[in-house]
Amino acid sequence: MTSSSRPAFSAAPVRSGARLHAPSPLALLLVLLAALPALAALMFPVPWNQMGGGLATFAYINDFLFAAAEVAFIVYMRRRGRSVLRPLWDLGRADGIALGVFLALFWVSSVFVSQQPAFSLVRVLLWVVHGLFGLAVFEAAKAMTRHSMSRAAAGVACGVLLLAALTAVHIAALPASVLRGSDLPWDTMLPGFMSARQLGFTAAAAMGLLAGYLSLGAERRPEAAIAFAGLLVASALLCFSGTRSGVLAFVAGAVPTVFLCRTNLKARGVLAACGAILLGALASTLWVPEHPAFGIERILGIAAASPEGEISAGRTQLWMLTAGLIGDAPLLGHGENAALWLLKPFGYHHFQPHNIVLQAALSWGLPAALAAGYLAVRMWSGAAMAVRRDNWAMPLFLALNTLLIMAMLDGVLHAGRTVQLAAALAAMLLAIGRRHTDAE
Repeated sequence: MTSSSRPAFSAAPVRSGARLHAPSPLALLLVLLAALPALAALMFPVPWNQMGGGLATFAYINDFLFAAAEVAFIVYMRRRGRSVLRPLWDLGRADGIALGVFLALFWVSSVFVSQQPAFSLVRVLLWVVHGLFGLAVFEAAKAMTRHSMSRAAAGVACGVLLLAALTAVHIAALPASVLRGSDLPWDTMLPGFMSARQLGFTAAAAMGLLAGYLSLGAERRPEAAIAFAGLLVASALLCFSGTRSGVLAFVAGAVPTVFLCRTNLKARGVLAACGAILLGALASTLWVPEHPAFGIERILGIAAASPEGEISAGRTQLWMLTAGLIGDAPLLGHGENAALWLLKPFGYHHFQPHNIVLQAALSWGLPAALAAGYLAVRMWSGAAMAVRRDNWAMPLFLALNTLLIMAMLDGVLHAGRTVQLAAALAAMLLAIGRRHTDAE
């Protein structure tokens, strides 16, 4: 048979120069970040506390799906010939010392002090994965441009719309008797999320990115329309989830962001963003579970805030108890995720103390927590400098600020999915800023 008569299904030889092109690292990264929440909703439709325990429950609780995606991206970057650790060689002396102190200490109590060392070490390894993922994102994001920002906004909007559709289908498929139940644990019944708060974390970060994108005045009409729809739905999901810290963090995070980018904001874009947020808040009232953890009424303080009946939802007691525990082991801490077995102020266990500073000090000890805090401040400063020079990166900065402020009030930097998101946002901003440093 001659080559001209080869059947269509036969394998043709690969010609030089006719290679299949793998997706760019940046494109793959944006797809992963946008699609993972919806993928989690498909994979975990059953509440975590009804999964019967075992490895599947453990994987769900610790966001192994997101960690697996991070590992896959790191491996992809290595196969593309990119050095994940290369950014570390460019650290300044003070930054290098702080990183060395952190790496030398943050795992010690998990091995020698923790009441559950195996569990603590798993959580320690997850932090290592998050860190390596951030370094990989830094390398990939060096190719990020204004056009990439438009694609990122469109991708996030599509991810939010898909997540909302899956959530709506999941709820609509429940029996009518269940939908009318007022004594159901609705806060753990959303597909893909351990709690309604985690949905709020994701929605608030998406709001930050999409509101920032619209406020700069989207240059292309299709992306602007998709971003508007995504922002409306993200606002609806945030208000539906009753996550007050998300609303507070979005508003507070906008202050430094607007200050840095005030000359580049477009009045029409700001009005469009505000309109989408308000419409989303109204849409969130169409259906709300009969549960005190949900709804805009909880955010506005109309409904009871918590079983403890306080606007702080018991956080002040939790923080004081955590501070006392830190005093018991100030140098090395009690082990990663020690809050799970040490914090039980209201008759039930807490995964974390609803404050990243206390969470770090409790788990790692004060020296490691201070070193991590110093590095976090340095990263935020570098991100702010990047936005000052390239205002088109403002959506990333607003999303990052929203997450960081929420982390002072909730477990944003305890959940692997939002640690991943914060690491990616910070790394992208630092990579954008690094281009100017290299040029100088």
